[in-house]
Amino acid sequence: MSGTATTTENNRPLHLAKTKAVFGRLVAPATAVLLFFLGSTAGQSAQPFTLPGGQDDQALLATLAQAYTGEFASRTRYRHEDGQPIYINRMILEPSPYLRQHAHTPVDWHSWSAETLAMAQAQGRPIFLSIGYATCHWCHVMEEESFDNEAIAALINQGFIAVKVDREQHPEVDLLYMTALQITSESAGWPLTAVLLPSGEPFFISSYLPPDVLTTVLSESDRLWSEEPAELANFATSLSQAVQRFMALEGQARQLTVNDSLNAASSRLLDLDLEHGGLARAPKFPNETTLAWLMDLLELEASHPSLAEGLRLTLDGMQAGGIHDQVGGGFHRYAVDRAWRVPHFEKMLYNQAQLLALYARAAALFGDPNYQRTAERLIAFVLRDMTAEDGLFYAGFDADSPESFEDDAKNQEGLFYLWRAQEIEAMLGEEGLLLAERLDIDDDFPVLGQASTAALVDASSPELDQMLERLRQARDQRPAPFLDKKRITAWNAQMIEGLALAARLLETDQAPGQRPRQEPGQQPGPWQQAAVRAGDQLWSLHWDQAGGELARFSLDGSPKGAPAHTQGGLQDYAFGILAYLSLHDLTGAPRFLNRAQQLAEAMTQLFWRPERGLFIGQSDDQSALFTAPIDTMDSSQPSGSSAAVLAIAKLARRDGNRQTRELANQALAGLSGRMGENPEAHATAWRAALRLWHPAAGFAGIGIAEGGIVRARLISGANQDAPSETKPSETKPSQDKSSQDKPSLTLAVDLADGWYINVLEPLQSELIPTQLSWRASDPSGGSKTGQAVAVVEQPRATLRDVAYFDDPVAEYHGSLRFGFARPQGSASLVFAFQACNEQICLAPQSLTIAASIQP
Repeated sequence: MSGTATTTENNRPLHLAKTKAVFGRLVAPATAVLLFFLGSTAGQSAQPFTLPGGQDDQALLATLAQAYTGEFASRTRYRHEDGQPIYINRMILEPSPYLRQHAHTPVDWHSWSAETLAMAQAQGRPIFLSIGYATCHWCHVMEEESFDNEAIAALINQGFIAVKVDREQHPEVDLLYMTALQITSESAGWPLTAVLLPSGEPFFISSYLPPDVLTTVLSESDRLWSEEPAELANFATSLSQAVQRFMALEGQARQLTVNDSLNAASSRLLDLDLEHGGLARAPKFPNETTLAWLMDLLELEASHPSLAEGLRLTLDGMQAGGIHDQVGGGFHRYAVDRAWRVPHFEKMLYNQAQLLALYARAAALFGDPNYQRTAERLIAFVLRDMTAEDGLFYAGFDADSPESFEDDAKNQEGLFYLWRAQEIEAMLGEEGLLLAERLDIDDDFPVLGQASTAALVDASSPELDQMLERLRQARDQRPAPFLDKKRITAWNAQMIEGLALAARLLETDQAPGQRPRQEPGQQPGPWQQAAVRAGDQLWSLHWDQAGGELARFSLDGSPKGAPAHTQGGLQDYAFGILAYLSLHDLTGAPRFLNRAQQLAEAMTQLFWRPERGLFIGQSDDQSALFTAPIDTMDSSQPSGSSAAVLAIAKLARRDGNRQTRELANQALAGLSGRMGENPEAHATAWRAALRLWHPAAGFAGIGIAEGGIVRARLISGANQDAPSETKPSETKPSQDKSSQDKPSLTLAVDLADGWYINVLEPLQSELIPTQLSWRASDPSGGSKTGQAVAVVEQPRATLRDVAYFDDPVAEYHGSLRFGFARPQGSASLVFAFQACNEQICLAPQSLTIAASIQP
């Protein structure tokens, strides 16, 4: 079912319990279903609005009517002659656009809260639970078919307390009940539909249900609740215990190594589609967390050819396919076919953020201008179409599009993105026919989605991009899909991290593939400006300094403007730390490191459970949940528990705090049993482990040593005219003239104030020289180290008086640049140095950063 997320998007094992007897009774097709209809009162109501379920609460009605804006009035079929909705319910008071979409259905919806469960217990009524999100196609289908149906609404209102949940507002609620669904079903997705005991324990759970099946489920659930409550309670207890066992599942702590990570990754690559790329057949998701893990391993083990082949095959397939919006940039959530050809048309911010980081890293690592073009177009899309006026980023675009401006209630999946060959020909002439052929558009396929294919990857063709831009401008004249304007903390943090990484690796005004990074003192580029602006705004708006608390999301400018302020969860804190560390890597500004440290402290206080050795996704005070939700396994995003370990591990490399590193090691040990039991599901945990096991290894082109005293990054190209931040030289060791080629790589090194490193050829024989060498791949599959780098550009040296030598020493300090030729084949740069200040010299260190990967 194209609009639902299936278990191919995650790694949770299925069938952890076999208790399905009651399910069969509930979902069996009814032989005869009697539907009764309550006639519409359009044009006859004495009140402008009617409360669902025959309620007569004038105070509530007045409160709801006062909140009416007409925003989602067209979503209901029950309207007065003037178009105003007949029904209004509590969802109109909610900050979530998804909940407000249901504000005019005849269901008496309540929000998720401990108070709602207490009401169900007081009234002795089961709970009908529906979980979805604003851009979900099948959520809209069920809304229209069932929740905006007076007969079905009457069944819900008479027998149940109806609760509607936005999974993006309450991911912990979604995690708990989605786990229950996956235990009992071979597929899982949204909308999630469940019937619960008043205590919140589920006795029926499924995903999308058509109206006839839902009617049967409601009728049978109501009958069983009245006639066989003990049987329902026993089943609910059995299912809830199965969820609790799964949440509490912990393997014995293990001693893991890089070889274990490589073996697990190699096992994951057995699922690789050798024709089209990707780690599944169909439907096919990007699996960004796994790709990021493979990228880390590739940078660590440059001689591993299958990692590079699997990555490139997948990145190539996605950017050439229909999952990539060839006209407007960015990516749809997944493809419904094996060849990435036909997308499911949602566009989510978290997909853009993760794929941006991957394509930016791949562009720098492989030197591929097509990857760079994909990253650039993705950024252009997000900054143009998904960015609020204050610089934060919206949650996502719906899969459905209105058929016309006149009637936005009639929607069709993907309509905004589809093209006919004659449309393109009429716009672009004969060139348009050629473009339609390249897009693989065929008018003989009128089925939805068949016209939305692509094979457009050509960074060297500005004419192509000009034609696509004309199509984009024409497409913008169509009725656009709904845009969910929630600014979710975790997703914004992911986008900030992706933008900061892309700015650091790629940003300048030169042509693709020839992009040296901006030098100190230059005006920041637009990507860096966007990342910094969003980072500052996220902190200003979502972080409560007085309470030390992070908000989950904001809407219309303020997270405090909504009646119910939603606290941030573990993902919000973990991704926030990663975002501010990326901004610190990009700018060196101390405020970003300070913010990461504040978030880490708050995250530890809220979510760290030392007795379990885990970061657990929600605070213990979530009394409305029948068990604490614990999830260490990645799905479409990194799990909160694993992302927290990655964030703490990266922070430990940058702040030099021993306690931070000890916490990271403890948290990794807590995950190690799960990583050993189910290694392929813990990509983010493996990424954290690599950083803890190899503190001298560089990832994403940057290496950090001695708690941030020395920071080194590789830059494609060299800026020979950049001003040096070091003092004028009093002596300059001779340069290595063995290579006269113009540098194609630059090692940029930043030293903390008061620290220096020795020059390449020290004046004193007792000093350890700074050295650059290659660790190159060996044809046998191993590696060899020690080949010297021919440095054709190096920073000026300075003479410094120190306490431990009579004569001055020649040293480098400040911001340094070493230029040299890009190696052939797969290689990593080894940067060896000894950091000193005027009193002490630290032990010699080396940083290893992948410089070139050519499969």
